[in-house]
Amino acid sequence: MAAAAVAALLGAAPAVAAELPTTPTGDVQVSVTTASGWTVEDRGPKTFEDQRATQLVLRRPGGETDAVLYPESAAGELCDPLADDFHCMPMRTIFGPKLRMGKKGLVVTDQDADGVPEVAMSLFTGGAHCCVITVGYWRDASGAWKSDRTNGGSMGGDRADATGRVQIADPAFEGMDWSYAETQPYLTWSRLVPGTGWVDATTKAEHRREITSMTGAIRRFARLGDAEFAIQAARAVRIGHRKALGQTRRLAAERRTYRRAYGRGDLRTLDRALKPLTVVR
Repeated sequence: MAAAAVAALLGAAPAVAAELPTTPTGDVQVSVTTASGWTVEDRGPKTFEDQRATQLVLRRPGGETDAVLYPESAAGELCDPLADDFHCMPMRTIFGPKLRMGKKGLVVTDQDADGVPEVAMSLFTGGAHCCVITVGYWRDASGAWKSDRTNGGSMGGDRADATGRVQIADPAFEGMDWSYAETQPYLTWSRLVPGTGWVDATTKAEHRREITSMTGAIRRFARLGDAEFAIQAARAVRIGHRKALGQTRRLAAERRTYRRAYGRGDLRTLDRALKPLTVVR
């Protein structure tokens, strides 16, 4: 017999699925007003101990609510805005160094200069030394808000620059599931593009600096001894930057070295992680 029928026979109302509020609730923790008059409100928890869902409220010029968004809904299976216990929390609530998406925990830009803001927020998903999902929103021509997410890496890799780029963990590194901060000084830059989502926005000079950084890291790890895990991570990241720069010969040589050291299986895993990378023009 159907559960609803059983409930009716017993005189109990059938269970109703919980729903997220579609109107603004809670206190405003952060508010950003753009030059065109839009306002973005972070109505999330004040502290990490205040475990509850985060609202992003978008208001049009004049104050009318355009949308109420829940970043946890866009962040993937690790996050649930209807959870009873643990929530994926805004990075501004996390203890430690304040390296959080600029000073307010939000990145608000207008990349396509249409007067409507694009908004990015990073969420802490739990775990030692990690893990961060960065969610971005933009408004399409129909007025609907679309989203895209990217792996924000470890807690130390979540920053933004003056142009709205967000610094995240290197995709080669994160693609191998190496998420510990101790072996992760490997950062690249992404930009939220309306209609597309997150795209790599790292410059050639930044890629070259990361190659130099990884070369130095490999040497330091080799001197430490018993650091093969970290050396493999640094080699994988360096290969990714060489691919992005189109350094064909050096890339081929390093892939051969990587295969000899770690086997064909690890090389295939690395190649899958690097597949989205394109050559910087």
